[in-house]
Amino acid sequence: MFKYQTDFAELRNELEMMERSDVAELEAENERLLAELDKAKALMREEVNKLQSSIRQDMNLEKVFEQWRLTLAGGFERRWYRVD
Repeated sequence: MFKYQTDFAELRNELEMMERSDVAELEAENERLLAELDKAKALMREEVNKLQSSIRQDMNLEKVFEQWRLTLAGGFERRWYRVD
């Protein structure tokens, strides 16, 4: 009977150690995944900022081009209709 109790206690201790080890592995994996997620978020934020900047630049260039075009068109119209 004593042998069975000893075996049971050893088995219980071994299972507890395995459980602690599994929990530690899961915690480490969770931390690794959280760090990876933070890196992905930062990269995504950086890409969005680049895209927004590019869009703003394109819109500003388009606005400047449209003003330039209207200025040139106005000059041509004045020359076209000007009577000396």
